[in-house]
Amino acid sequence: MAKAQLDEACRELADLLKKIEDYRIKSEAMWKNIEDLSKSRAENAAAIQNLTRNAMENSLAERMLSHAARRAIARITCLKDKQLGRATKHPTTSTIINSIDTTLPVWPEPTAALCGRVPADDAKPLLPGQLIAAHIPQSGGGPGSGEEEPWILAVVVRTEKDKCIVEDFVVDDEKAERHTLPVKSVVPLPLSSPAVCSADTLHAAGAPVLAMYPQTTCFYRATVHRLPEKPDGTYQLHFNDDDFEDGRVRYQDVPIKFVVQDQASKKRAREKD
Repeated sequence: MAKAQLDEACRELADLLKKIEDYRIKSEAMWKNIEDLSKSRAENAAAIQNLTRNAMENSLAERMLSHAARRAIARITCLKDKQLGRATKHPTTSTIINSIDTTLPVWPEPTAALCGRVPADDAKPLLPGQLIAAHIPQSGGGPGSGEEEPWILAVVVRTEKDKCIVEDFVVDDEKAERHTLPVKSVVPLPLSSPAVCSADTLHAAGAPVLAMYPQTTCFYRATVHRLPEKPDGTYQLHFNDDDFEDGRVRYQDVPIKFVVQDQASKKRAREKD
């Protein structure tokens, strides 16, 4: 069993490294073309803009694959240690949560997929290493009353037709638990922030959203109270059933990276159309 898991992890890593190299080669070619076209900038402005957009998207994809490769290496290390009977030191859950990168690159085009409030492009498959909110049935509910099962922070391992294999972001003991989910149970997180923060580029005040509750890796339903004022800012949110015991409203600050459209309201809007 352990050998089979180790062999599978090694195959996954080899596949990831090949994909990273493919993206690196594409990026080099794109930036070389941009450099050549820039010699006659006025004549090639549109082509340069398109190539720059593609090169930036390519760099984001390479970054996600690199993240997946680092997780694969950690998994191989754990499996190998287990095989040899060695103890593996794992960081605590709180350490992992505090180390999560909350920043996003600023994107010049506010209508780009996964920029701010813009949803994913369904025509583009999810990539290994991509961060998502995943709806996985489990015990536990919302911040206050426990009325709903949470969505959790997870990472894409691979996609298979209409299914998505994901693993928990937080590694528990030897491994991160893996789940096979339908596409509707997976929501990609924003990959970039808009240069200009407004109700046109971000979730507007009063909008229902799904957001990661501070100091956890669980997503719950909330309402936007205040928008971020800058690309690296935070939303001020009111999570459902999360008021103080004396009835005062409790607001939480959540980075743009961990706020997506509320899936229940999205479904209702789709049915209405």
